Amino acid sequence: MRIRSAAIKGAVAMALAMPVIGLSAPVAHADVNCDGGEICFWENHYYSGNDVYTTAGYEDNWPNYIENKESSLVNRGTSGLGVRVYNYHGMSGYLYCAPRGIQWGDLNPENVGSSHNWHLC
Repeated sequence: MRIRSAAIKGAVAMALAMPVIGLSAPVAHADVNCDGGEICFWENHYYSGNDVYTTAGYEDNWPNYIENKESSLVNRGTSGLGVRVYNYHGMSGYLYCAPRGIQWGDLNPENVGSSHNWHLC
């Protein structure tokens, strides 16, 4: 009985001494090319891919290389406003609003945006 108890105590002591791994969620780092004042959209999840769309303005007709292809975004706007994304040109068919400072590496919905504007979320 004593040996068993010592073995258990040893196992518990070892487990407590081991570093704890996996308690925090992984942090995704956005592309450094998304400057302050801009909203940036990537064609792939987690800020990757060849096609990156960055803008500090309103856009009622996204370029073909990113239209209906956005899978992640970062809002580094400085005005305090969020960005509303729309399904259609001319800012119609509201989809979602990305608050200032947000990083979404896995958009849902994705691949549906065609225009956006700066607005309160």
